[in-house]
Amino acid sequence: MRESQVDARKCSMETIADWYQYCREAIVERFLANQDVRAKIGGPGKIVQIDEAKFGSRKYERGRIIEGHWVLGMIEKDSNEDLRLEICPDHRRTADVLIPLIKKHVAPGTEIHTDSFKSYDRLDEHGYVHKKVNHNEEFVAGDGTHTQRIESCWRPIRARLRTRQVARDRYADHIVEYQWRRWCRKNNKDLFQDLIDSIKDLYPIE
Repeated sequence: MRESQVDARKCSMETIADWYQYCREAIVERFLANQDVRAKIGGPGKIVQIDEAKFGSRKYERGRIIEGHWVLGMIEKDSNEDLRLEICPDHRRTADVLIPLIKKHVAPGTEIHTDSFKSYDRLDEHGYVHKKVNHNEEFVAGDGTHTQRIESCWRPIRARLRTRQVARDRYADHIVEYQWRRWCRKNNKDLFQDLIDSIKDLYPIE
């Protein structure tokens, strides 16, 4: 293959990658803007399961030390679609990080199910009914408390990110894109049309 052909192909792939990123940024900006006005999940009489997972790669491609981002997930127990995800700032999972993220998405009076991670211990002080299961001893607590619904959500997210070889500084955008795709499916939205609407919102025609 001639050098000119190689350069043309490289330029083309770079252009495609730039357009993908441009479209993703438009989606992310609009989705996050709309998220601030979305109704919270849960409420009195409802159960929300909460869990965190770390997304990234094993250090040096082996071992169990994973470099990446902690993501907080929240979903109503009987819901299949309204999944809320938040990247934990500065890779921290302390109570002062997790509880404000939970309050952002989960309505007061909700019964919240978590594992026994200590950062959740003060949820009762913030208007929630908090129940937990100790995964070192059991998967389902004696009173029926479990987090299996939210835990089942991690696998498809991991699979999607793995196939795209996401750069470390792009994890947040890809997490939002995943939520956007779920939202479009739930609301029977055409992905391409919603992308066009996102671009129009970002760069309105005067």
